[in-house]
Amino acid sequence: MAKTSFTETGFQSQNEVHVSADIGHVESDEEVTLQTPTIVGKYGKNFNTEAQIGDEECHIQERETNVQKKVKGRGNNKRKVLDKSVFVELNEDNVPVSDSQRQMSSLIGTLVRDPRKLPLDCFDWRKMEEAKKELIWTEVKRSYNFPEGKEPREWVIMKAHASWKDYKSELKEKYFNGKTLAIALQNRPQHIPPNMWTNLVEFWSSDLGKKRSEIGIKNRGKNRVPHYSGTRSHARVRANEEAKGNKIDKLGTWLLTHEPKKGSKLDDISAMKKELILKKLDTLKDIEVGAPACDEVFEKIVGEDKNGYAKTFGMGIRVPRSCTKRCALKEEKAKRLKIEQEHEATKERLQNLEDVVALLLNSMGSKANQSEINDLMTDGNTTTEKSHDEDRWNKDDEAENDELEDLYRDEH
Repeated sequence: MAKTSFTETGFQSQNEVHVSADIGHVESDEEVTLQTPTIVGKYGKNFNTEAQIGDEECHIQERETNVQKKVKGRGNNKRKVLDKSVFVELNEDNVPVSDSQRQMSSLIGTLVRDPRKLPLDCFDWRKMEEAKKELIWTEVKRSYNFPEGKEPREWVIMKAHASWKDYKSELKEKYFNGKTLAIALQNRPQHIPPNMWTNLVEFWSSDLGKKRSEIGIKNRGKNRVPHYSGTRSHARVRANEEAKGNKIDKLGTWLLTHEPKKGSKLDDISAMKKELILKKLDTLKDIEVGAPACDEVFEKIVGEDKNGYAKTFGMGIRVPRSCTKRCALKEEKAKRLKIEQEHEATKERLQNLEDVVALLLNSMGSKANQSEINDLMTDGNTTTEKSHDEDRWNKDDEAENDELEDLYRDEH
């Protein structure tokens, strides 16, 4: 039987279909019509996960006498080996802001696709071995250097986490969704170890995996206002404006990152928010950038920081959880509960003290001392009445606090 293989010039005799290494990967979908027999095969047979992490397939199907070859996907991710270390500028928060940040992000995305570096069957990033995370940071430091005394380690780890999650979502969409469990188990990408793939597929099929997927879909649905800055991070947008000598705050950053390119337009929600912001700013004449009034406009229209993340600052910036309204309400409730517990303990100690004094004075049998007992009891009753008043005030405050929390929940 004739053997064929694909090269730059066409098919030649061989046992399987192999794409020559010098052709490289294909960046977009392409169809080639060839007058050859039916051939079905895969390229990337001798796949090297250290140099390229990918899982594309090459299908050649026969339609009557014509054979169509369709290459799907974006192609293999190839890890570029740099001849020398590249400098990356950082801002005051140790977040990359130079153009080389995009290249460094690409490297991180390639590293996390290697299951030997970050196992895919770890289902909680917080439980990922610290040594694995440190390995990613070490790899990045080999190719990039930073200002003296500054390192973007936290940003790199956060970026690796996000890229790792995105990659698993890509695998799930391509190899699992819409397929039976048996087919999904057989449909394993070549660079993923069998045991790891089995664990991953079984988790996706479990009740916990399905529930987590539903929560993820619901949360992504809440993000209805995408930015329009492309691959530029918010930190880079801020840095570019500051380099021009322009002051910029959260409101200004949001407006810059929601400016559509020529020939396109904003989504309806972004357009509505932008219109409200501009109208509000027109009423605030001669207002300085970063003024409290600007922050109030931002929080009212765009929204407040929540869950520990600072809006418009990009990845790598966290705000104290107490700065968010929801967390502030919880902390306020906790403080009030602690005060109430301390108050109850004080009342109990006071009552015990009154009992001891009463016993001592009664044992002395003095009438004068009896009047002192009455005075002490009166003082105790006064204290108790004050305590009841304070309890009533605390309950009123707590009710008002609950109303604020309900209002916040309705708005968000």
